[in-house]
Amino acid sequence: MQYSFIINPHARSGQAQATWSHLKNYLDTNNIEYHSDFTRYPGHATEIASQFANQSNQDMVIIAVGGDGTVDEVINGLYNREHPKNVNQIPIAIIPAGWQNQFAKALGIQAQPVDAFQQILVASEPTTINIGHYHESIKDEDGYFINTWGLGFDAALLSHRNGLKKGQRKMGPLSFMRNAGSILYNQQPYSLMVQEKQRHSLYANTFISTCFNFLPEGSRQQRYQSLLNPELSLLIIERRNWLITFWTLCLLITGHITKSRWAHFITAKQFHYTTSSLEFVQKDGIELGNRFVDVTMESVPCHIWQSNSASVKSIDKNN
Repeated sequence: MQYSFIINPHARSGQAQATWSHLKNYLDTNNIEYHSDFTRYPGHATEIASQFANQSNQDMVIIAVGGDGTVDEVINGLYNREHPKNVNQIPIAIIPAGWQNQFAKALGIQAQPVDAFQQILVASEPTTINIGHYHESIKDEDGYFINTWGLGFDAALLSHRNGLKKGQRKMGPLSFMRNAGSILYNQQPYSLMVQEKQRHSLYANTFISTCFNFLPEGSRQQRYQSLLNPELSLLIIERRNWLITFWTLCLLITGHITKSRWAHFITAKQFHYTTSSLEFVQKDGIELGNRFVDVTMESVPCHIWQSNSASVKSIDKNN
């Protein structure tokens, strides 16, 4: 197997460099051959991965070293409209090196770099999971997402956070609630038209609409199983009075939003939805700007060359 690493040394405020150094020492000590590329600017991982998309080497695995944003960029480089015949032919793997690593956690990938790489070594075939694909008609834009594609509150909060000084971007609970309250106060609800199959629904006072690739709540096993299910979940929250809105936001932050009767959940293989106003948009924590939206979402397959943690534990017990 040919191992090609795409490393974002700036992930987790530069701590990803230490993660790679630790793994590199393991690779060199064990005489494991590999190729490595380092990203230098946002979007560079997409450019590097797109070069591999021109190849048809079935003995290659592309390994992203970084956080969710790095994994997002790698997938969007491999699986883009310029290489439609190569979609899913080259599997990917992940060495988690970001702040949250939500996608890696859902896949059951170990946090320690050597442990995560050993999950790659023990894999004998790719596992087919599902990721989100979107086509935005207004900008004629295609792309993929691994965690979320959202517009409204979460994207506005991300834009606000990215506008802060670097030392202020990591928010604690109190600073998060203060900034979230400010966004809520200034954000106007928007009208969202959703089409799912032949059903059309209008949500006139939306302030959050986020499409999830896997369950936002539940155990790790439940989230992993949801990645195997070729469906997306669309969460829509409408603005109520201040008390209900604030309570719903607290449920979202604490991971209990599915218990709220004020939240709408739609699960399907494909959605189409539009807005009639300019809204902030994000995917996987990457800003997509302030725009009108006319987007189609669908679940598509993706190949992962990495066993989950349960598989590795069972192998260890047998040895």
